[in-house]
Amino acid sequence: MENMEYYTRRLQCSDAEKDACLETVAKLCHARFYLRRNGWLAAEDLAKKESDPFFRACLMDVTEGYEPESLERRYTQYLLAADCRGGAFLNALLISQGLVLLVRYENGEDFGGMSWEYVFTERLGGWFGVEYRERVTEVIEEACRRERPKRAGLSRVPAFDGLTKLSPGQRDWLVRSVPVRTLCLALKLGGTAVSEFLMEGAEDREALERALADTTNVRLTDVEAAQWEILEKAREIPQGI
Repeated sequence: MENMEYYTRRLQCSDAEKDACLETVAKLCHARFYLRRNGWLAAEDLAKKESDPFFRACLMDVTEGYEPESLERRYTQYLLAADCRGGAFLNALLISQGLVLLVRYENGEDFGGMSWEYVFTERLGGWFGVEYRERVTEVIEEACRRERPKRAGLSRVPAFDGLTKLSPGQRDWLVRSVPVRTLCLALKLGGTAVSEFLMEGAEDREALERALADTTNVRLTDVEAAQWEILEKAREIPQGI
């Protein structure tokens, strides 16, 4: 997908066409969260509900387990065969590149530690042009906010909420003394107040937020075990902190 002359001839879009394609960006965000929760085969469920034939075909290919390079070659063939222009071409380009990017990210490709939202914005936003950069960012951020589960007011283990009584020093020691995986599991169903409180104690909050977003397919028993493990670790907080 590197023939820029080919793209330039077909990417000329009106603002109305670009606005319509912002909906596709939001749908790609939904696909990312849906597939993380339900697995790659669930792309077939999304395809059955999709009215766009290009998006539907691309989603069905995701279920086949292609490597990103093979998937990208196949999508490139679809783009060439479609011979579309304007908004239709931008829409198809976003779908093909967005799904390949999703697969690359979920397969653990190194993007320099950047969050999925940042990578997605940088790679797809440019096709809209500079004047749409902020709007693309807003659409992705809003779509991600809608998809992320809201934390309940209380924790799965009620005693876990009592950690807000720790001093900042005690909290910082605790947060940095437990494995990141354990902390992420605990925060998945941590109360609003205690979750925010503990995250403030992280040495690198942004890294912790990325790890939390990447913690998927968790079981309630794992969350409860993690919260109890942290409560037990709290008993070891040194005196005088």
